[in-house]
Amino acid sequence: MATYPPNLSRQPTNPTSNGDLLRILERANDIASTTALDELLRQMLDLIREVCGANSGTLYLYDKTSEALVIKAVMGDEASQR
Repeated sequence: MATYPPNLSRQPTNPTSNGDLLRILERANDIASTTALDELLRQMLDLIREVCGANSGTLYLYDKTSEALVIKAVMGDEASQR
């Protein structure tokens, strides 16, 4: 039987100070003011990686036409981009 949430080898970072929360809110405001989709997705992925404590990440969007997931943003070491 699977457990929820799954046991991850890397635990998310928990913002513990007002400074951490303020930094996240500032980044969220920057993201909200972005109108270019590619830049918006890149900034979102960067914030998600930071909050989760991840070294790399990939953001996919679903394309209805091809009925497939399409990579829209990639960050991290070169091996994660293959």
